Amino acid sequence: MKSLPITPAVLSLTLSAAAFAQCNVHRYGVPDFDQRRWGLHANNGAMHCVPTSSLNWMGYLSNHGFPAAMGYNASNWANNSHHPHVTNRLDVMGDLSITNTTPTSGTTGGNGVKGINDYLDQYNVNLNAVVSYKGAKGSWAPSPKLMYNLMKAGCLVNFCYGRYDWEACGWVRTGGHCMTLVGVDYACGSYPVLKFHNPNTDPSIESIWTQSVPQTETWTVEKLNSVYACNTRDQWQKYPSSGQIARKFIDGVITIVPMFGCALPPVRANGIQLHRLSFLTNERHQEEETILTPDNAPVITAFPFAGDPGAFVITRGSDIDHPSLLYFYDMVERTWTRLEEFESNPVGAIQDRFGNIYINFGNSVQKYHVGDREVLPIASVTPVYPISAMTLNDATDELHLLSSTESRILTFPLGDLSRTPFDRRLPTSVDLRGDALLSYNPELQRIFLSSTEASSIWGLTPNIATPIWDIADAMAVPDGAQDLLSMQFTDRGVFALHSRNGYDEYEREALSGRLVPTTTPLFRGRQISGFLNILRSQHDFDARTATPDQWLNLENPDVDADSQIECRADFNFDGVVDFFDYLDFVDAFAEDNMNADFNYDGIVDFFDYLDFVDAFSEGC
Repeated sequence: MKSLPITPAVLSLTLSAAAFAQCNVHRYGVPDFDQRRWGLHANNGAMHCVPTSSLNWMGYLSNHGFPAAMGYNASNWANNSHHPHVTNRLDVMGDLSITNTTPTSGTTGGNGVKGINDYLDQYNVNLNAVVSYKGAKGSWAPSPKLMYNLMKAGCLVNFCYGRYDWEACGWVRTGGHCMTLVGVDYACGSYPVLKFHNPNTDPSIESIWTQSVPQTETWTVEKLNSVYACNTRDQWQKYPSSGQIARKFIDGVITIVPMFGCALPPVRANGIQLHRLSFLTNERHQEEETILTPDNAPVITAFPFAGDPGAFVITRGSDIDHPSLLYFYDMVERTWTRLEEFESNPVGAIQDRFGNIYINFGNSVQKYHVGDREVLPIASVTPVYPISAMTLNDATDELHLLSSTESRILTFPLGDLSRTPFDRRLPTSVDLRGDALLSYNPELQRIFLSSTEASSIWGLTPNIATPIWDIADAMAVPDGAQDLLSMQFTDRGVFALHSRNGYDEYEREALSGRLVPTTTPLFRGRQISGFLNILRSQHDFDARTATPDQWLNLENPDVDADSQIECRADFNFDGVVDFFDYLDFVDAFAEDNMNADFNYDGIVDFFDYLDFVDAFSEGC
C-alpha cells in the first residue's frame, strides 16, 4: 500500500465515514488555463486571474453540451495547439470583465460577473443560468460549507482570497487572487480542504508562450473570528497561518447558478415550489421541490434571487397575531429568514436588479432594499388610482403601475417613487376583464398587458406626443392558454403563460405574429398553481455591494509553496492509494459515471481506464 505524505489535509481525515460521504463534492474535467500569456494587455495577463478562472468554466461548458463557449470542444485543452485560441478568448474575457482589467488594479468581483454575462452574450452561448457575485461585508464572509452547498446545487464556482495585513482597524486587504473551485472535502469539519485550479503560474519556471501542465492544488482552511476593516466576523483563512504577518482569507465567490423559478405547489398553498434546470448534459438534479413556509401560512407570491441563491416569499396574514410576512428562503443553506412584517396583505411584489423590492398594497406601493438579510425601507407612494398590477423595465429600470379600474399606467423613471410619474391612458380597444396581468418583455423591449378573462395580449409603447399608450402588438391568447392566470417572460422574450389548462411557453412567429409553442422551452410540462416567476439574468448582483475592494492580482503574486498537489490516484480521497481506489474507479467506470473521465476529455472510455492504471501504478 502506498501512502500519502502527512499533511494538514491528511490530518483532516478524522471525520466519520458518514460525514465524509455527506461533505465532499468534486467536479471533474475542468481546464486549468494559465493567465500569463504573451500579448495580453495588463502586463501579459499578470492581472487576469478573474478572467482566467472564468474562462476555465467556458472550456468546461464547451465539453459539456455548449461548444459555443469556446468555439469548439476539445479532448485536451492543455494541448498547446489550442494555446493561441485560448489566448484570444482570454483577451476577450479580460476586456469584457472590466471593462478594465488593468496592470495595477485587476478585476472587481462585480466586473467579473459582467465579463461572464457579456461573454455568454457575445458568443451566443445558450446557457440557462445566471451569474452572481458576493463578497465579504459586515459580519458575513463566504465559507467552505457555502461553496460545498453551491457545488452540490449544480453551480460552477470561483472563489477569491485576499492578502491581509494587520493594521489599526484589524485585518486590511492589500491584494488578492481568484481561482476555479473544483472540489471541497470535509466541508462539515473544522479544517475543510478546498481543491482548485490556480490561474497563476510561476514566471521563473513556466513560459508565457505555452500552456503549463494542469494540476489541482489544495488548501486546508480554518476559521478565524477577528476584526476585518473594523468589522468583526468569522472568516476562513489558509492553514497553517501561525507566525505569518500577512495572511490569506477567503472573501468572495463568483457563481454560475442554474436557472430556476418559483411557483405555488399544485395542491398546497402554504409553501413554494422551486423549479430547477440542470444546464449540463451530464447532470441530473431534483427538478421540482416543495418547501412549506415556517408558519404554514399561505403564500401570496414568491420570486427567485440569484445572489445567494434563494427566493423572497410573501405570506398572507389572517389577523393581528398572524400578519403578512416577508421571508427569504436560502435554497443552498435550506433556511428561512424572517425579514419584514406588514399591517395588511400585499397584492403583489416585484424585484429590480439592484436588490430593491416593490410591494403593492393596492392603494400604496412600498419600496425596500434587501441586503445581507436585512430590510431597509426606501420610499413609498400613494397613487391617485388603485394599483392592480406592476412591472419593471429591466433596461431602463422604469417602474410601471397599472390601474385597471381607471385604464391608466403610471411610469416612475428609474423606479424613483419620489418623482412625478408619467400618467398615460390605455387605448380604448384594450378590454381588461378579470384580474390584470402586466409584464415586461426584455427581448421585444416593451410591456405586455392582458387579463384573466381577456382573449388578447397587447404590447404597449408610450406615445411621446400624447398622454396615451400605443398598441405595438395585438395577438390572440393561444388556444392552449385560455383563461390566463399569470404571464411572465424569460430573458429571451419567451412568453411564459400559466392558465387553467396548465403551463407552457410561447414565442411570436415572425411572419404571422401569432404565439406558437417555443421549440426551446425551459419549464414546459411542470405542474404549478397560481404563478411561475422565472429568474432573470439581470438579477445577478446588488449594485450597492458590487464595488468591494478590487481583486488585486499583484505584479508578482506569490506561488504558494505550501499548497498540496492533489494525488489523482487516490480516487476515493481517503488519504491512501490502495486497492479500494481501484475498485471505486472500476465501479464508476462501469456505470459510465463522469467521475471516471480521468483524462478530462468529456467521455468515459478505455483511455480513462489506461490513464488511471498508469497513475495508480505510479502512486503518490
